[in-house]
Amino acid sequence: MRSPFLTCRYSPSTMRAASRVCKSERLRNACASVQTGSLWYSDELGEKLKEVRYPLYFMDFETIAPAIPRYAGMRPYDQLPFQWSVHIRRKPGSDVEQRDFLAETRADPRPEFIDSLLSILGDTGTIIVYNQPFESQRLTEIAQWIPKRASRVGIYHASVEAAAPRHQVSVTPKVTELRPLT
Repeated sequence: MRSPFLTCRYSPSTMRAASRVCKSERLRNACASVQTGSLWYSDELGEKLKEVRYPLYFMDFETIAPAIPRYAGMRPYDQLPFQWSVHIRRKPGSDVEQRDFLAETRADPRPEFIDSLLSILGDTGTIIVYNQPFESQRLTEIAQWIPKRASRVGIYHASVEAAAPRHQVSVTPKVTELRPLT
């Protein structure tokens, strides 16, 4: 059965043309997934899932990149984190808890951003992100901007894991269950 999230609004000829321009293997797999209505999993995904340890922290950051630096120490187009969300699954089958932060004042959001994030991340478990280079780089920048938080940020920076696109291509909007493939 096709997932409702895989419904394609493009004509078959448009999809064929799109698949011809998908140069990387990852993009070809994504195109094929949309065209066939089936999910694609990398060969390494099963092994990677065996490495995850609960609780699982599904972490995402949002940033802006202002042309004119807003705060001391910034350069033009530096990424300024202003929002994060973390979905936590404490054990297999448990309900997912949602935690989030959104900067609501004109003050520099970075100290409150990182303090609130660090307050919900535990000492054990696996951090999973969609775009590992992006979140990883933001953590590096925060550690540079706020040196007194650097050692604690570094612990989490080292444990960030990328769930996709390297290991899984899925076009469903949220993860409902993580389990090794058989």
